[in-house]
Amino acid sequence: MAHYRGKDVEVDFASVDVSGDGRSVSYEENADTLDDTVYGADNRTKLASLLDGSGSLEALDVTGAWAAAWQGLDPGTSGTMDIFPEGNTSGKRKVSFAAIIKSRSLAMPYDDLATLSVSFEISGAVTESTV
Repeated sequence: MAHYRGKDVEVDFASVDVSGDGRSVSYEENADTLDDTVYGADNRTKLASLLDGSGSLEALDVTGAWAAAWQGLDPGTSGTMDIFPEGNTSGKRKVSFAAIIKSRSLAMPYDDLATLSVSFEISGAVTESTV
């Protein structure tokens, strides 16, 4: 498999391209575990349980460019998130899942560029396909 860089990433949430002036997007999948250790055991044993996930998106806050995306990323908003790691062109990978926006923030440091940050929770299965 060829290497790729993040410069081609596209992110859509609820059918709106929120890549804008994106800097990074990440998501993590994990599984809960259940302890099924019994009396007399010398070592803990566990069972796999429910799958879960979360992630974040960060972008530069360019005046006007993010207005529509910012409004669509209100905490509590649900929608399908599509991440295109290598760009949204035929034959490239696509990762999709239902997401719920958990929080958003705007940082305006004195000596750096203003950035928008959004965190989300994954609801349901993560699917991988191609465009």
